[in-house]
Amino acid sequence: MKRRKRTTRQILAKKLDDLWAEVVKIHAGYKCEYCGKKTTLNAHHIYSRSKKSTRWDTMNGVCLCVSHHVFNSGFSAHKTPTEFVEWIKKKRGITECEILRCHANQTKKWTLKDMQIRVNTFELTIKTYKGPDSDICPGKFRNLPYAARHNLKIIEQAKKLK
Repeated sequence: MKRRKRTTRQILAKKLDDLWAEVVKIHAGYKCEYCGKKTTLNAHHIYSRSKKSTRWDTMNGVCLCVSHHVFNSGFSAHKTPTEFVEWIKKKRGITECEILRCHANQTKKWTLKDMQIRVNTFELTIKTYKGPDSDICPGKFRNLPYAARHNLKIIEQAKKLK
C-alpha cells in the first residue's frame, strides 16, 4: 500500500506539536508542576488539542511527570480529571482559567503563515533558553498576569491598541 505524502500543513502541525511540548517544559523549568520530579516529563493540554485556538498556546499546557499525566490513580490529568481541574484552578487562578476557557471556545483557522510564525517564536524561545537559573528562563515569569506571557501576537496587538 502506497503511503500518502504529507502536506505542508501536516508537517508544520507535527513540528508545532513537538516545539509546543518543549516550550511548555521550559516554562515549567523542566520539572513536574505537580510534584517537582525532573524525569519522564510530558506536556499536557489543559484543553484538548482538537481546540484549534489553544492547541499551540503554551498557557494551555502544563508539564507533568508521566505518573501525574497518565498513570497515578490518586492524581492524574487523565485518570482523575476533576482533581486535575481543581488543582489547575488553584495553581493558575480562577481568572487565568476563565481567560483560557474563553480563548479555547473561540474559533481559530490557522493559516500556513500563522503556523510558521508560531514555529519561529517557539524556536527562538528554545534557542534563547539558558537553563533554570538564567534570567531568560521563561519559568521565572509564570506568576505574571496571563496576557503578559500569553504569546507575542496578543502582546503586540495590545500595544497597537494603546
